[in-house]
Amino acid sequence: MKSFKFLYRNLDHFRNLFWICVFAAFLDGIVQFLIPILLTQFTKHELTQARFQQLAPYIVACFVFSLVFQWIIRRWGEALAYKFSDYLRLKYFEKLECLPLNVLQRHHSGYLHSLVDRIAQGGQSLLFQCIWLLAHGAATLSLFFIFTAKESVSIAGFNLLMMLFFLYVSVQFSKKMVPLAEALNFAHAKLVGRFVDLMSNVQTIQRLGVFSFANTQLSAEVKDNAHCIQLLQNFHANRWFCLHLIFGACFLLTIVYLLYLITLGSASASILILFIWAFGVVRSQIERFSELIKSLLELDAYVASLNEILQSIESDTEQVSAIASFDVISLSDIVVRYEGATQNISIPLFELRRGEKVLVTGESGQGKSTLLDVLGYLQKPQAGSVAIDGRSYRELGVAAIRSQIAIVSQEVELFDMSVRDNLVMGAEISEQSILELLIDLQLGPWFESLPDGLDTLVGEKGVKLSVGQKQRVNIARGLLLDRPVILFDEPTSHLDQNTEEAVIAVLEKWLGEKTVVFVSHRPEIGRLCGAHYRFESHSLVRCSCP
Repeated sequence: MKSFKFLYRNLDHFRNLFWICVFAAFLDGIVQFLIPILLTQFTKHELTQARFQQLAPYIVACFVFSLVFQWIIRRWGEALAYKFSDYLRLKYFEKLECLPLNVLQRHHSGYLHSLVDRIAQGGQSLLFQCIWLLAHGAATLSLFFIFTAKESVSIAGFNLLMMLFFLYVSVQFSKKMVPLAEALNFAHAKLVGRFVDLMSNVQTIQRLGVFSFANTQLSAEVKDNAHCIQLLQNFHANRWFCLHLIFGACFLLTIVYLLYLITLGSASASILILFIWAFGVVRSQIERFSELIKSLLELDAYVASLNEILQSIESDTEQVSAIASFDVISLSDIVVRYEGATQNISIPLFELRRGEKVLVTGESGQGKSTLLDVLGYLQKPQAGSVAIDGRSYRELGVAAIRSQIAIVSQEVELFDMSVRDNLVMGAEISEQSILELLIDLQLGPWFESLPDGLDTLVGEKGVKLSVGQKQRVNIARGLLLDRPVILFDEPTSHLDQNTEEAVIAVLEKWLGEKTVVFVSHRPEIGRLCGAHYRFESHSLVRCSCP
């Protein structure tokens, strides 16, 4: 199955440890099955004290070896499964981070989170199941059929056919179950997305007093999710009943046939002991194999769904140096179409030269933010070219572009981290530089009020800050990132006149020779700029004044 390839391909540096655990599980399966075999062989004759003394050391040795092998599996196998799960989450986050903005906007973040979570949890569970079942189960089943065949070839053949039939029926049931599992995943993702959305906006709900509306929205998603759960559980119950009916019939027919052979004297009673004990072990292994097949098919579906979304990611050449030393970024004949929009956004020609400060104005909804998204490689236009010194963005790569261009959005998103982490984003920046910038932005009194200084947590989405404070922290973050190109989207929209003047002075002081684009309704910021563009009727034109 595709899931086996997916698991093995993503093992990477875990591969050696994986095979050690598989080998330990295989040996444990052999050792555990030796116990009933030894009991069967010794009980074929009268069990005297001397024979018991011969048997006891073998049983103890098998028990000790089994403990050692299981300790190895639990010590390293379980840790390996958890690490593998974290690895998958990190891998898919890196891929999702490279998706164009228009692709991300088509899929709810709750759905993407649910897919990644299902794949990570499924990968963790399947990896551990593979260690136990494919190795431990293979050893157990092989010995079962070998020693059953020694007593009766017909019994071994019958059980082998029944086992294959059991697995075939299990696969057919599992294939029919996959659409139900996908529907549940989608419903669960919508529920999680709605819950997160309402929780992140709980203050808005409180301010507007719309609790009944919020409860109605959440209850509808809960109802849909519960319906999908019920459908899947009904299918699971029917699947369980049919599979156990097959297994039970196999067991009863074999027991009846064994008793018949014993009455004829063709088989010893000891084989009945072996078969009853071993059949219980084999039954659990077969049931786990059935669950493994179900999980593999589910993982196939989840991986396929996520890979379909990730198809738009381009290969990344990461030519950072070509961007750091550029002369001009040019957009020509750009056309951006949005679903449901009546008019396209057009950018016939836009040039941004190194060290230049450019102002872009226009009414709301004309395309100003879209221009920044195209420049920052968050949005791919349907037509036209975006190039740096004649080399296309596609050639240079997503990571290279985004590592050199920062967008300071008007939609301020702060992380539930410390003030310091939100400002520097992992960069090594001295506290003195941070404080100097905060004071320049008139955030000195706010900083002095923080209980833990720069290590104070800002809360989810910066809930502990006012709108104006969040906007200035956002500006500070954009400046501290120290990118060669910075794109500001309405940097002073939520500020009063005095604070706006202070922020403009800070931008003039801190931007220096950086290349900057300002999108703004405020004409005051135009004094920093040497070139002006304006959107008119969703088309960008160059003009002589803001």
